[in-house]
Amino acid sequence: MHLQMVQVEKKEDRSPGDRLPIGEVKSEIISYILSKNDAVSATDLKTHLREKYGIRNKKNIDNHLNGLEDDNCIEKIKPPRDGFENKWDITKIENLKNIMSLFPEIRLNKYEKSVNIVIKKFNFTAGSIHAKKAFVQLSLSSSFFAKCLDTEIKTLHARASRFYQADGDFMKRKIERQIEELIHEAYPECMKRIQKIPGIWSVVDEEYIKDSVNLDIYQNSPQSFQNSTISEEKFQEMLEEINFPLEEKNSHKQIQIIVKELSMKMSDEILSEREKKLPKDSLQNQEGLNKMPDKIFEKLMEEFPADLPTKIHTIIVNQYQNVSISFDKVFDHFYRRDVMDGSDIYEEREFVSKINEITSFDIFNIKQLDIELDKLEHLYDDYYEKCRKKMGII
Repeated sequence: MHLQMVQVEKKEDRSPGDRLPIGEVKSEIISYILSKNDAVSATDLKTHLREKYGIRNKKNIDNHLNGLEDDNCIEKIKPPRDGFENKWDITKIENLKNIMSLFPEIRLNKYEKSVNIVIKKFNFTAGSIHAKKAFVQLSLSSSFFAKCLDTEIKTLHARASRFYQADGDFMKRKIERQIEELIHEAYPECMKRIQKIPGIWSVVDEEYIKDSVNLDIYQNSPQSFQNSTISEEKFQEMLEEINFPLEEKNSHKQIQIIVKELSMKMSDEILSEREKKLPKDSLQNQEGLNKMPDKIFEKLMEEFPADLPTKIHTIIVNQYQNVSISFDKVFDHFYRRDVMDGSDIYEEREFVSKINEITSFDIFNIKQLDIELDKLEHLYDDYYEKCRKKMGII
């Protein structure tokens, strides 16, 4: 009896976590953090591990947390002031990539937190119809989620374009042609307007001109930059970098947001070119430079002689729509792949079937088809809530 009691005591002293499969505790820590909307305190994590596995060894848990931080799977959030404990969270694409590599057993797309991280990467505004659709697509297909996690949006967009070339997609080509035509119209008008702004191209101030030592530099410089402009290629690049402000429903305010961002980009480009041509001490005073974006904005917002603001807004809308269509095309590809390898799930098949009842991916055009928009919006809302419910969020 005495020997048996001694054996029992030794068993109680052993940490329960010691007998768990390698990596299981770390995997559980990641899953627990992903399941919470906010950062998780160290105390909450330790309580969860004690309740699930009976682990009471604080040092072992800390070692697991520090190891996951070293692998860049989770991040430590230090308290705002002394007396509070650290918290742990997963917020970055790199966190998810490392988790997928080191813990392939974790199905990342079943957690709202990880799905939203990917949606944020693609600049879909939270709560928008595009974000809800993407949330459903990412939640239903693990292969689609993995590709979106690992690949930049521009790369996906470019690869999707090859589908359209092969399929002869009419809607895709129509949108791209419209974007191209609008850029050809908007670009020269933008250049004309900003060149009319007094002093906008001035590269030297009066004192610098009067300095005889610098006179030759000034005379040989592109005086006032009157014969120089931002290239059309650079102008198009600026437009491609602007995100459509879906959170703003008022079209006039959308235009203001878009043109304001474009004005800032144009101002930065002008200043960058100036610094390449002449010494920094030859530039206008800082106060004048700070006003440049506002001056450009005022000129670009003028509706006459051509309604330039509306054209710029239409370009951004079409660019956004173009990316959204590409996103659908990529999802469709991975859905077919899931079907072929047998990894598709019932909800995924049902979702695609209902989409096809309303419209086709090949002619999908939300903006112009009001009836389809209403049906699709209700469908995305319905599946968005279903996916979140399955995740245990609601």
